[in-house]
Amino acid sequence: MNQPFVDRYLPAGDPIGSQLIIDDADGERMPITIVGVVPHVGVSTEAHDPAESIYLPFAQHPQRGMSLVVRASGATETVAAELPRIGAAVDPDVAFHDALPLDALIREMRRTERTFSVLFIAVGSAALLLAAVGLAGMMAWSVRQRRRELGIRAALGATPLRITWTALRGSIAQLVIGGVVGTALGIEAAKALGTSVLLGIPATDATVLTAVPVVLMIVGALAAWGPARYAAGIPVVDAIRAD
Repeated sequence: MNQPFVDRYLPAGDPIGSQLIIDDADGERMPITIVGVVPHVGVSTEAHDPAESIYLPFAQHPQRGMSLVVRASGATETVAAELPRIGAAVDPDVAFHDALPLDALIREMRRTERTFSVLFIAVGSAALLLAAVGLAGMMAWSVRQRRRELGIRAALGATPLRITWTALRGSIAQLVIGGVVGTALGIEAAKALGTSVLLGIPATDATVLTAVPVVLMIVGALAAWGPARYAAGIPVVDAIRAD
């Protein structure tokens, strides 16, 4: 077994010679004896913790197939074509198939993760766009409702910058309040989902909790900027004229 297994389950004393009961491939309980401990080889769980592993002798526990990792130089196509010939020279009864470069194998294994990642990005982008359009529409409606007030402010000497800030101030306050409340609700939702769905990302990940509200506030501010600038450009006569 590997060192992470020993550290977690057999931390006290020498594990060599100890016996464990495990389930084999057919679900039958099987006693095994520990004959050695190997270091951690870099395999980790989804939570990025060292994976506990047990290695069984192939002669005692044969499998129908196994994976062979080959380090070689040169073109991957050439190496893949040579593997069956090299294997036949060692043992003609062993068949080699599905020879792939390691990066291609990893991409294939993570196809589902990539698909869901693209799906979540698309849904999140659509939600972000809808939020920006909704905020811009609400801001435009709010500016129209305050048209006469803003015109009177302009008639009394308010600068376009001052009028823009007056029209934009309400949206900024809503963005700040929404960011605080949304972040708190997001933390609770992440805790409810658990690491099995979040693939090891903690609910209080500082990068996510900082990036998401900042992006939303920037998008919201840009969406509200257009109507606010429109308010500053309304002619005074048109603004104070009765509807």
